[in-house]
Amino acid sequence: MVRDMTTSSGDWDWSRLVSLLPSGILDQIVAVPPPNENFSTDTLGWRWNDNMDFSISSAYDFLMSNNLHPSDAVWKRIWTLEVSQRVRVFLWVTLHQRHLTNAERFRRHLAPSAVCSICSHAIEDIDHMLRHCSMARYLWPRVVPPSMLDEFLHRPFISWLRDNIFYQHSNRVLADDWNCRFAILCWLLWKDRCDNIFNSVDSNREGLLIRGNRLLDECVRAFETRSHSQPTILAHQRWSKPPLGWVKANVDASVEIEGGKAAVGGVFRDELGYWLGGFTRNIGCCSAFLAELWAVHDCLSRAWSLSYRRLVIETDCMEVIRLLKSPSTSRVGQSLITWILNWAQKDWQLVFRYVPRSLNRLADRLAALGRLSSREGITLPVPPTDLVSLVEEESESADPALLVAHNWGSAESVVYFNINV
Repeated sequence: MVRDMTTSSGDWDWSRLVSLLPSGILDQIVAVPPPNENFSTDTLGWRWNDNMDFSISSAYDFLMSNNLHPSDAVWKRIWTLEVSQRVRVFLWVTLHQRHLTNAERFRRHLAPSAVCSICSHAIEDIDHMLRHCSMARYLWPRVVPPSMLDEFLHRPFISWLRDNIFYQHSNRVLADDWNCRFAILCWLLWKDRCDNIFNSVDSNREGLLIRGNRLLDECVRAFETRSHSQPTILAHQRWSKPPLGWVKANVDASVEIEGGKAAVGGVFRDELGYWLGGFTRNIGCCSAFLAELWAVHDCLSRAWSLSYRRLVIETDCMEVIRLLKSPSTSRVGQSLITWILNWAQKDWQLVFRYVPRSLNRLADRLAALGRLSSREGITLPVPPTDLVSLVEEESESADPALLVAHNWGSAESVVYFNINV
């Protein structure tokens, strides 16, 4: 039985599991709470959907996974680029090489010739259109430094797309926002090509130069629009000290995009902003949401053992706050949620609060360190050397907080246990 693989204290019996199972399976077990009689009844779930419910789309994704390679990070990266949705869709279709270029239109008997209608020198496929046509040859030298232009134009096409989306050139002399600029320029090249074919835009040399300059101007305007549309963090927002007599814990989780290795970390600080202790732990392989739940669980467990009885816990995962308010609305991580609620109902005062990631930097750094730690975790009585400056910076700039409702954010971002505010 699964319960036979636990110790008398209720933890996994690693001395037995290590001798029976490979390391990859052990990494997955670390993130699974051991059997506990206080947990809810076991139920069946569809493992290929985050909410454990069956859906046609998740079944289709699973069946097609060998062809679509969903684990390839480039597909996720496309949808996180800070550009408009039409540009993301364009890149997605480009990676699949499914654009209706002249070569494809000719194959489908929709065009009289596969030759490029602008330069008339080569077959118009997506590679030619984005890199080798006269319009592209005019455009790229004006935005790519000469030292890397040859490499830029002659890499294999898919590698060229990937490297620019991830910005992985060997010579990083381009702007930090190059992947977004690159995406916008590629989309504008395609847009201009469509105008040329379907709207009869002038294709002589003078018209080519005019359109090239227009493309660069549109790129600048599109990028500025993209930049101005991003939410900004107000300058006065900063980490705040807990009220007198309280301890504040900041917690976070870290999950690798490739492989799913997860870890958690957290820090306890007093009303003066001084470091009381920190922790970090490797929790094997799991989703980012489960890792966030583990971070809260580990924080409660350690806080109770340290006799902190008035505790504010800050996390940058709003979903955790939502599920602590309405734990019955999710089947994902139900055991961990039950475990956390059991901890919360002990004889202490707790406030769970959502904060943006910019106010949770210390916990974020500790969680990243956790991937190098053990399953048992590491206790940090003093801050790691490379985090001392961050601890001092937040402590010196922090404002004291009063325990009243408006100091802890909106009702949606705060959960209280055993306390009246």
